[in-house]
Amino acid sequence: MIYILFVSIILILILAFYFNKKDLISPWFVVSFMFLIATLIAILNQNKWNTDISGITLLVIIISLICWGVGDILATTILPSKVKKYEPRNEIVISNFVLILLSCFMLYILYLYFKYIHNVASYGSGSLKNFVDVLSAARFALHNLSIDVSMGIILSQGLVISKAFTYIIIFIIIYNFLFFKKFYVFYMLPIIIYFFQTIVSTGRIDFLRLSIYVIFIFLIISKIKSGWRKNNNIKIFKIGISGLILISILFYILGNFTGKTSSYSFIDTISIYIGSPIITFDYFLNGHMPSHELFGQETLYNVYNFLRNFNSEIPVYSMPLEFYNLNGFDTNIYTALRRYISDYSYVNTFIIVFFIGFIYKIGLQYVKKSNNFFVLIIYSMYFFPVVEFASEERFLINILSINTVYIFIYMSFFYYILIYKRIRLKVRRIG
Repeated sequence: MIYILFVSIILILILAFYFNKKDLISPWFVVSFMFLIATLIAILNQNKWNTDISGITLLVIIISLICWGVGDILATTILPSKVKKYEPRNEIVISNFVLILLSCFMLYILYLYFKYIHNVASYGSGSLKNFVDVLSAARFALHNLSIDVSMGIILSQGLVISKAFTYIIIFIIIYNFLFFKKFYVFYMLPIIIYFFQTIVSTGRIDFLRLSIYVIFIFLIISKIKSGWRKNNNIKIFKIGISGLILISILFYILGNFTGKTSSYSFIDTISIYIGSPIITFDYFLNGHMPSHELFGQETLYNVYNFLRNFNSEIPVYSMPLEFYNLNGFDTNIYTALRRYISDYSYVNTFIIVFFIGFIYKIGLQYVKKSNNFFVLIIYSMYFFPVVEFASEERFLINILSINTVYIFIYMSFFYYILIYKRIRLKVRRIG
């Protein structure tokens, strides 16, 4: 069955390519491509994992990708993009005072974050002889529901502000480089500090999302510069594949820092994170669906976390899913579809996927139509659920949270003071 799935996804990928007028950064094409990669890796590990998939898994994945495509096509029909050629007039320059001030703030937040993680690690198990031990122990404590390890408002908001400023700086660097061939090394300082913040976090999710943002916003600004020409698809494909390989290598290296991948080889680690969700999803569909006491328990985790501030009777539970042993390899990622089906049923899953495909395509169409760089930054920042869809659910879990409101406020502020007044739009319609 897994070979039929592979061929079926190739056909869907071809449909996505032509329905989107050969646009390789179309959300439908990207999500289908990630499922294709996941399926290919599952095939390559079929003998090692000693598994195949059932017909129900084949049908659910194929129907889901088709539903995404229907939403994609509907969005294109409702909001056809009349591409505008963007002609920049000014590069974006940040004063050294602002850059140093915010970098010092980020360093202070990094210091508070490390103190917090070290304190949390004391509740964990094992020794704290080195940095890796501290991160491993802290990660254990953070996932232990019986330990209260909440961070203060200064640190929590400081981390969000650091993220917002970093993402704005990355846009400025790429904008100046692509349009004016200018690169200011000093602008890298807050990015380096934020990178260390992601390491201290005990996980690799923030690094993964940052990488997706960098690649995607680079590709879109390149598209804007070229007037969305279709003759640079080979270049885009090379950048995408090179980025995927580089992210995988750094993902593995960071896992060694946090103690998460020290027991597996590089190939096994990447195979588990990218390919195993297809197999574990099949395991879930074939008689291993858990029961829940809360509506939307697996997808509305952050919503319940927020509501718990007003109702202490809402039970505390862990967001990570149960582990499944894949012939000697432990994994707990099941594709985004698992959480939707577990919480809302098959039919509602297909409806949700349809709306996600619609929302992301409407966003891309608006970016093409308006050349609104603030929308571009927000869109690129929240494109990671599309890339990660074949591995894990990120749309409802991460976007439906109070942090999304905070990040939007801080991003708006930084965009206004650092970018808005420095860019003078001059556009002309193409075609």
